[in-house]
Amino acid sequence: MEVVSDLAATSEKPRSKDYNLPSFLDCHEDLRRRHFIPSQEKLRSILELSLSYRRVLDEDMHLARHLGLPLMSNTMAKNIDAIFKSPRPQLIEVVSACEDNITWSDVADANYNPVPQEDGSYHLWISSRKATVGLSEFDHNLLLSGVIQQLVHPLSYEPDVQMERDALFLATSEITAWNQIASELVETNKYLLEKLKEKANSLSSQESMNPEAQVPDCPEHVVAESQNTSSSKGGTKNFANNGKAWDPYAKDLVPKWFEARKHLPKKQIELEFERDFGHRRKHSSIYAVWYQKKGKEKSKQKKALRRQGKPSLLHDTSYYQTTKTSDCNESSLGSTSNPENLLAVVSPPNDAYPTPESATEAVPMQTEPQSRRPGNALHTDVQYDMSMNAAESDTLDGVLEMNQTRRKGFLGESSHWYDLLKQQDLANIPH
Repeated sequence: MEVVSDLAATSEKPRSKDYNLPSFLDCHEDLRRRHFIPSQEKLRSILELSLSYRRVLDEDMHLARHLGLPLMSNTMAKNIDAIFKSPRPQLIEVVSACEDNITWSDVADANYNPVPQEDGSYHLWISSRKATVGLSEFDHNLLLSGVIQQLVHPLSYEPDVQMERDALFLATSEITAWNQIASELVETNKYLLEKLKEKANSLSSQESMNPEAQVPDCPEHVVAESQNTSSSKGGTKNFANNGKAWDPYAKDLVPKWFEARKHLPKKQIELEFERDFGHRRKHSSIYAVWYQKKGKEKSKQKKALRRQGKPSLLHDTSYYQTTKTSDCNESSLGSTSNPENLLAVVSPPNDAYPTPESATEAVPMQTEPQSRRPGNALHTDVQYDMSMNAAESDTLDGVLEMNQTRRKGFLGESSHWYDLLKQQDLANIPH
């Protein structure tokens, strides 16, 4: 990014795209983790708590004991362990590893429906603890009498009954408050969803009404390499924008950037552009921006020359250029690259009717055309060798006839200057 930084220093107004801002996908996970996931986890924990209360009430368990309140029945439950044959019931099967601390009070609270086994023992499923325990025949007979259940049952003691009643009242009031907050949350979320959809639809409608503001995110193999649009003066104007609009700030930097790299291969230029500007562009798109900038600079130079009264060389010489033939590089009037020779010929003298001598003086020294072919080369001296062969004479006659034709078309057949020049050419022919 050093090249972009150097070029950016020459610009006056940096824009927001000068900074390397992360995209929404880069911020997506962090945004969810900071603003949405914590609230979602809190709501899920409240749901799990409500489900646990529901299980206690569905299985006719005691809420006060589930909440861990001090009960007299809990004190009696600690004393019943010595009545049974073993301190803890035998664990046969357990669903969760955290349910392995099952006590005899859990067995007494469970719905007692034992399953007899072949060896004379019994298996009991405790739904509240999601475990199966094994009971001996002695344990089975003790539980079957109902004495143990009465000792550990909270409703057997008045303080435990009052504790259960208070726990139920507290849970009722708190869950009612939960429902009120949850109802407000649901209504607010419904309103938020409607507003979010409305705002999204509004943005979509604005993009459809203003398609120039859209930046299509299409794969490169389906993006047109150039885009032709009609200009105000007719024809087409090729932007070669690779299917994506140019950022004005980057477009100002590209001409100077490309000027230093236009000698490199196309692939290398595309790779360096992606490295320096952070996105891909085709070589044709980069070249089009540079060429457009170069054309504007040339146009400004021409306008400046016109304001100074100095027309460009290309405009002046194009009027006097004559058609070149395969055998002649220059006409007999002189080099076309020197407009002064032609101006001397076409500029009339001061006399209204010049004499042949004055006309001859106005005409500069003529240089005979030389052929590009060595075999047909013509001498530039005025005096020719009298031993010139017939082929050279024919070539010279053809050149003279061609020069006369050019002058005839340039000066006009009825022009007095044409007659004077024709006499001069006839005088220069070797006899």
